[in-house]
Amino acid sequence: MNNGPRSLVGAAAIVLIVLFATAASANVKGRVQASLAEKGELWQGQQITVHLDLETTGFSFTDVHLQLPDVPGAILMQTDTTTIKLTERRNGEAWQILRYPLALYPRRPGLITVPPLSARFSSSASFGSEERTFDLRGESLTLTVQRPPGMAPGMSVISSDAFELNYQWEPEKASFEAGDAVRLRLTRKARDVSGMFFDPPPPADMDGVSVYSAAPRIEDEVVRGALTGVRTDEMTWLFEQPGQYQLPGFSFEWWDPQSGQLKQSTIPPLTAEVTSGPASGAALAPSPSREDWISFLALAATLCLAALLWRFRFPLTIRRGGRDRLKPVIKACQSNDASRAYQGLARWVTEFPATTSRAGGKHIRTPTELAHSLGRKDLADAIEELQLSLIGENTGWRGTQLAAILQAVNEEFDHGHARSKQYDLPNFNPR
Repeated sequence: MNNGPRSLVGAAAIVLIVLFATAASANVKGRVQASLAEKGELWQGQQITVHLDLETTGFSFTDVHLQLPDVPGAILMQTDTTTIKLTERRNGEAWQILRYPLALYPRRPGLITVPPLSARFSSSASFGSEERTFDLRGESLTLTVQRPPGMAPGMSVISSDAFELNYQWEPEKASFEAGDAVRLRLTRKARDVSGMFFDPPPPADMDGVSVYSAAPRIEDEVVRGALTGVRTDEMTWLFEQPGQYQLPGFSFEWWDPQSGQLKQSTIPPLTAEVTSGPASGAALAPSPSREDWISFLALAATLCLAALLWRFRFPLTIRRGGRDRLKPVIKACQSNDASRAYQGLARWVTEFPATTSRAGGKHIRTPTELAHSLGRKDLADAIEELQLSLIGENTGWRGTQLAAILQAVNEEFDHGHARSKQYDLPNFNPR
């Protein structure tokens, strides 16, 4: 019985503590503010730091969620989770501030408006007390962005005071054989720029060469809150026929806001001399004999007469002797010798099949053009697999399928059935 009053006092104390904690939590204040860290001129493509401050008179922050708006003409992103904790005293109240540095990248010059940034968080008056949840929006920001002097309107630009371009040709030589490939690997690196903002290299298509572009590798490195963006591109040129080629060079511009200059880094072009190659010239295609030339002249006269009579119903003609020169190519395919097979096929196409197709009278110069003229999609696909093996994308190449297709084409030539079928093939230079 003596414990009764004490129990009542204890219960009353607990109630008072709970009421006091609840009242204290109800008095906790919260606010969200956004501001620009940079002062002075702002440039297109520059990383502009936006400070998003979560503020409270409470003890700490928990359950923080940020909502970043879409910004017309710019991209707003959180590059890392770094935060800065600050304390200020305002009108006798202690405010805790949790600052999030955000990165804003203007993609065009002119007036840019950042819509209000939203945040949700919880805070309590003291450790262990009841939390109050805030769901708040700040005010919008407006800034004026300048176009770097010398930049053409509508062009994108990287703005950085530390830009780096590295490249390598593989192999580094000027003489090649048909069926050889050369690869260019280029890497761009810039401080205060995300790798996603580097433009891809311009197209590099050219006649007589197949071009393959690998998927770019894009990385962002953050060290102590400092962002560095990296983009690596690889392009491979596969020489389909002999000749002299100039593989294109590339120029990349960027704006250096520190020096106030528009700068440029350049990759010089590469001149390549491509020959038929000893394997295709000697082993795969011996010089025509006197009998071959006599047979060819007789066949040419017959074909001319047939063309007049049939009014171009046979738009693709094949020189006699070409069939025999295709047999070593088939043998190379059966031996899974990709380099020898492609060299022989390229030489056979450029030297021995006849010259024109009814589709525009275009000269057939490459294996892919031959596949187009014949309307053989299976041949086109097999040639593409062979090309991929030559540039290292298909190391386990087997030539059985291509050998069978070439054997069928050879038999069509023997029976005079090879014609242009006006068949549209897919692009052989994927990107």
